[in-house]
Amino acid sequence: MSTDEELAGCQAARKWLSAYRDGEALEDAGAARHLETCLACGSWLRALDGLTGRLRLRPAEQPDLVGPALAAWQEAAAGHHHRRMAAGRALLWAAAVTGLMLAASRLIGIPPLSERISAHAGRELAALEAALAVGFTLAAWRPGRHAGGLLWVAVTAAGLTLLGSGADVLTGRSHLGGEVAHLPLLAGALGLLLIRLSGPRRMFRMASAPEGPPASGRHLPPDPATGWPMQH
Repeated sequence: MSTDEELAGCQAARKWLSAYRDGEALEDAGAARHLETCLACGSWLRALDGLTGRLRLRPAEQPDLVGPALAAWQEAAAGHHHRRMAAGRALLWAAAVTGLMLAASRLIGIPPLSERISAHAGRELAALEAALAVGFTLAAWRPGRHAGGLLWVAVTAAGLTLLGSGADVLTGRSHLGGEVAHLPLLAGALGLLLIRLSGPRRMFRMASAPEGPPASGRHLPPDPATGWPMQH
């Protein structure tokens, strides 16, 4: 038998064995006898059996799905917090600028005050609007330092203002156009709420003196943008 014929016989026998083990071929006595008598095919068969045994005994790899999923969730949450913080600060800046402009206009009498508001009450109202505008400015500039203390003040003022304005509009004592001046207060309160949702809870807790001596080397300088302690 020539070398080419021997090689063709080996290839045919090995192809049959692979199909037979996969259940895709029937018994072939000639191919089985060739595998038993051919030295090269016998060596190939032992290597194949050893490889099959190692693959069957190898422990199955379990992909780590928790780590990537948690990292993706944290990244998405950080993006949401960043967008809420940016929106809250933008509302605070808008409320601060508009509030200062309204306070200045009341002080100089442009437009004239309503007949129901005296000059003295108008000056007090302008002072209150200016104070809130300054607070909104500080909260927009350094939310980590100033937003927490101003939140409930602004929410209380906005809530009471809405109740009073709603009652006046419903009873005909005022109209919607006359209540536009309250928009800076509402915008500032909404901005503070957005910052509350995006910032750490400790930012909105009342500051208190730490108990015991501070740990040396553990205090980091605040972030210039937000006023919060910088992270490691």
